[in-house]
Parts: sequence; C-alpha cells; structure tokens
Amino acid sequence: MDDSRSSAGPWVRRFAVFTGSQALSLLGSGITVFACTVWLSQARFPGPEQKAALAGALTALAAALVVPRVLFAAVGGTLADRGDRRRILVSVNLASGLLSLTLLWVMLRGSLDLPLLVGMAALSAALDTFHRTASESSLALLVPAPHLARANGVEDTMAAIANVLAPAAAGLLIALPRDAARQVLAGLPLAIAADALTFFVAAAGLATVPIPRAPTAAASAADPPAAGLVAEAREALRYLRGRPSFLWLLAVVSVSFLCSPPLHLMLPLIVKFNLGAGAEAGTTFESALAWVQALAGAGSVVGGLLVSLGGGARRRMVPVLLGALLLDGASVCLLGLSGHLAAAAAFAFLWGLAAPLAVTHDYALWQTHTPPAMQGRLLSARRTLTQICWAVGAGVAGAACARWDPGRVAAIYGGVLAATALSQLFNRRLMALEAER
Repeated sequence: MDDSRSSAGPWVRRFAVFTGSQALSLLGSGITVFACTVWLSQARFPGPEQKAALAGALTALAAALVVPRVLFAAVGGTLADRGDRRRILVSVNLASGLLSLTLLWVMLRGSLDLPLLVGMAALSAALDTFHRTASESSLALLVPAPHLARANGVEDTMAAIANVLAPAAAGLLIALPRDAARQVLAGLPLAIAADALTFFVAAAGLATVPIPRAPTAAASAADPPAAGLVAEAREALRYLRGRPSFLWLLAVVSVSFLCSPPLHLMLPLIVKFNLGAGAEAGTTFESALAWVQALAGAGSVVGGLLVSLGGGARRRMVPVLLGALLLDGASVCLLGLSGHLAAAAAFAFLWGLAAPLAVTHDYALWQTHTPPAMQGRLLSARRTLTQICWAVGAGVAGAACARWDPGRVAAIYGGVLAATALSQLFNRRLMALEAER
C-alpha cells in the first residue's frame, strides 16, 4: 500500500473532499427530481382521471434515467480502468452543469414539455453513468481496505442527508407563489439553477483530489482503443464466470433492484391515490410527498451513520447484506399496505434505513474481494444488470399501477424481495463468498 493511503491524514482529507463534492451535486439533483415529480403530478397531470397518464409519464421519466446507464455502463467501466478517473469526474460534472443550464434556458422560454424533460433526463443519466463508474472504482484507490465499509457508509450518509434536504429545499422553492401550477413553474427554474451550481462546485472540488491510477491502467492505455475496450470487457466477464459466489451475489442484488427501487416511481402514486383519505385536513400533495421522502432520507442517514461510525461488518458481510434486504422488502410491503400518512412515513423510514446497510456491504464485498485494476469493469457489469432489472421492475410497476391499486403493487414487490433475501440465507455457495480469494 502506498503512503498516501496508509497515512491517516492524507487519505481522510482527500476522501472528505471527494465525498463532499459529490454529496453537494446529489443535493442539487435531488431538488430537481423532486420538483419535476411535483410538476408532473400537480401541473401536467393533476386530475384523478389522469392516473394512467401520470403513471405513464413517471415510467417514461424513470426509463430515461435508467436505459442510458445500461447502454453506456460497459464503456464507462472500461474507460475508468484505462484512463484518468479524476479527469473523467471533473469533465462529467462540468458537462452536467452545462446541460442543467441548457434546461434552465428552455424552461425560462416557457417550452417545457414531457418529451423534452425525458430527453434531458436521458442525457443526464448517460453522463451520470461515466461519473458513477469512475467514482465507485476510485474509492478502493483512495481508502485503505480495512476502512472501505466505513467509507461506503460515510458516502451513503452524505447521500442520505442530501436526500433529506432536497425535498425540503424543493418544497420551499415551490411554495413561493400560491397558485399550484404557478408554484411549480416558478420553483422549477430555481431548482435547476441550484442544480447547475452544485455541479460546477463539485467539479472544482474534485479537481483538487489526486486519484491514483489502477495498477494496470497505464499499460492498458497503450493498447489500440477499440481492441483494448473489447478485450478488457471480456476479461471481466471471464472473471465473473469463474466466481460462482459472485454470480449469486449479483443475482440477489439484481432481484433487490427489480423489487425495491421502483418504489421511487410508485411513491407519488401511493401518496396521491392511497394516502389522500388518511392525510390530515389541509395537507397538500407536495407536503405529504416531501414528508414521506424526508422520512425515508432520515432513515438512510441513520443507516449510514450506523455503518460509518461502527465501521460496518468486517466479516460475515453477506448475512448483514441479506438481513438488510429482508428489512427492505418487508418495509416496502408494509408501506404499500398502509392507508395512513403517518404509518407510510414510518415504513419509509425503515426502508431508508435498510438501503445503506445493504449498499455499503454489497460494495465492500466487490471492493475487497476483486482486483482493483478490474473494478471499473466489474462494477459496470454489476450496474448493467441491476439497471436492467430496475428498468424492468419500473416498467412493470408503472403498467400495474395504471391499472390496479399502487399500494398493493408495492406490497407484492416488497414481498418478493423479502422472500428472496430470506431464502438466500440458506445458500451455501453465496454464504462462502468471503472465504474465497
């Protein structure tokens, strides 16, 4: 291990700037996503008779945020392993900031419509693919191996704090005028402007963080570009085929992406159509959705703090991961069946609590049990499969919610995830993963 990572001072400072810069950008993006969701739900498709149209619009937006990640994941992972990861991160943040400014300009002209929103979301997701791959594969190069679970926990905590603050900040922006439609139209440009600013600040922060190259990245860069990309992607696939325990891990996490993340798509529908009768008099859609999402974010903060302060599991990470997924599925199921705002918010808190416990130990397994020089490609392969599952789950959920009760659809999704996690506790191949090297 080099001195920059074995000495506590330098790596902690670099990690703090690295994580803080990305958390700031996540805050801005979260404000924009919340504001766009409210615009679709209250300004574009406000009536109860437009439930199917709203479900279709939310599904289209979700697909735009996922499909580019599937298409570009392999290229992003290979480029991260071959190139300068800091340069990739800074360039993507600058490009994302310019994209946000472009969207802001179109909005100020009064030209906002659903196709444009979906197209901009797709471009943003394509850029985010390269950013996430470079970021995730950089962590093992910035942080000593014994601290990776804790570092992942800190990252999840920062992201969770951003998720708590984003709905509140977006709600303040939207609440400026009184008229519901004008609220969204007035607040959304402000949210996009804030998002653009956070991208530029994040780029400036990341530019100061030196990220070491992976051991084989310099050698790979000398290969012919096209041939090298294909050969390195095949090498990563061969590695996975030779590790059945990791294939099982990938399968379980893929089921979790199939079942749990689509709740983000279903949550506005549940709040609008299932919790309206249980909400207190005078509660608006915006405040009810912000309340539930804020509680989910608060749960993520608590879960992230549990991992970051406790350091996470150093051994038996697989059972901890499965236990977190079991809690995740059960919470989604109970949230869907609840008919009152307070109960839904409580289950959203538990759902948020489970997420960082699962994610940090999942990433820690990949980061500590796979070669650093291949992690960009391996994590991109993981992302490709999980994002495909997310897209399939979101598509099915959107179609089902347009026809049936959104709460019952969420309950079925959560039940499938909980049953899968419980059954895998008896999978000897998966439970032996940490014994392999």
